[in-house]
Amino acid sequence: AFCIALPWLLGDISLVKAVMTDGDSNEIFEMDETITTWMPKAFRIRCAWHIIFKGWQRNCAGLEHAVNKTYWKKIKQIATTIKKYCYTFCWPGVCESKEELFISKCLLLAFLHSKTVRNVVPPIGRRKIEEFLVEKVFIHDATIAMAYKKFIRCHDEVMNSSHEGTNYALKWHSAPVLPGEPLRHSARKLKFQSEIKLNQEGRLAAREVEAKPTSAESSKYPTSDHVTHLCHELVVQQWKLGQKYVVKWVSSIETGHHQWLVVYSHQDQQEDMLHVLHPVWRRVRRVHQSQSGRPKCNCGHFEQCGFPCRHQGAVILFKDPTCPGFTHHDVCIMWWKKLHSFICKKVQISQIRKWLMTVCNN
Repeated sequence: AFCIALPWLLGDISLVKAVMTDGDSNEIFEMDETITTWMPKAFRIRCAWHIIFKGWQRNCAGLEHAVNKTYWKKIKQIATTIKKYCYTFCWPGVCESKEELFISKCLLLAFLHSKTVRNVVPPIGRRKIEEFLVEKVFIHDATIAMAYKKFIRCHDEVMNSSHEGTNYALKWHSAPVLPGEPLRHSARKLKFQSEIKLNQEGRLAAREVEAKPTSAESSKYPTSDHVTHLCHELVVQQWKLGQKYVVKWVSSIETGHHQWLVVYSHQDQQEDMLHVLHPVWRRVRRVHQSQSGRPKCNCGHFEQCGFPCRHQGAVILFKDPTCPGFTHHDVCIMWWKKLHSFICKKVQISQIRKWLMTVCNN
């Protein structure tokens, strides 16, 4: 039923790029069938919290009771370390390729069999943890690891409510629909809840439109009056980080376009590496000039978030040290205040589409 109703409710869903679901088995089966049928190009994303945290509770529970009470605290610390390390597979900028992901997993298994763990966890416990990692976590690399979704714009948001875990994981706006009610009553309630959600999104959009930079230093950047407050602060952060990079211009024989190599050169890099859990990779980014004349980086940051990365900022500063910063033309339209003003004013879709076509043509 879900597979049939979804395209009827949402229209053409063949352009969907990513679908994220949680650990509900019924939802997983329904979504797998829907993705295969209606969204063949969509990337399948699973919830890492259900796989790692809840999976640890199901498969590795009771390890604290398998040893002496004096080791309880140490085992909990080791368990926390292993789970946090597994979460780094999903973080942007940690394991960006399948090779880096493979090395990171090998280092985790090496830590599991290190002297630090062997002195605390008995062999049966280490075997149970290794089986959990290999059979329950590593097997889902293609659906949770950042190496597989590097160039997909997917905002991994955490949504929760008081109904989570108590009302069959129903969220805020679906909770009023009770089992056993007629379909007409359920549809009427969902329509009313959708209007509430629309008003909430309108208020959030209006707040973003009216928001101003929090400091005088932040207001001097070109994006301060054109993009949302959140996007502006993130863009300014990327621009400042770009000053810590060294750029070298190289020619491209194959394409004939300009290319630059960008590498991190801050003096505190070695100290920063001592305070992180995951392996730190020293990468050389490649920025090339697109057909529109704007720099494009192979880190995938713009494809993920919709605004320029620090490497693009480093190249711009290398070409023009007097440049004040990124402009709103370097940012995806989804962050523009103009688009959010349409949302809070409840402008018709046809007018928004017309404005978008005008922007694209210009």
